[in-house]
Amino acid sequence: MKWIREYNTYKNNKIQELEDYLQEFFDKFRIPFEEEEEEDPFKHEYEEDIQIYYSLYSSYIFIANIPPNGYTDMLSEIKRIQPNIEKRLGTHITITEYDCWRKEYYRTHSTIYSAIKIEI
Repeated sequence: MKWIREYNTYKNNKIQELEDYLQEFFDKFRIPFEEEEEEDPFKHEYEEDIQIYYSLYSSYIFIANIPPNGYTDMLSEIKRIQPNIEKRLGTHITITEYDCWRKEYYRTHSTIYSAIKIEI
C-alpha cells in the first residue's frame, strides 16, 4: 500500500508541476481554473452558461469549453510548448482533442465547443 500511496503522490505532484508549466499558456488565453468535484469532465455538456476553464484530475489536466474561434490557436500553442514541458517534467505528455460540447440557442442554433486533455 505504501508504494501505491507514493505513486499517487508522485502523479499528483507531476500534475501540479504540469499546471505550473502551463500557467503562462492559461494566462495568455485567459483560461481560469475551476475545481471539479467529480472525475467526469464531460458532465458540463449542456449547462446554460458555457465558459472556458481548466481542471486538474489525478493524471491529467482538462481544458473544457474551448470556443471554435480559439481552438486552433490554443492547440498549436500547446503543441509548440510540448517538447519544453516534457523536458522539464522528465516524462512524455499526451494531448487528446475532443469536439463534443454543443450549446443550443433557442433550439435553432448549435455550436461545437472543443476540449483538450493533457495527460501524463
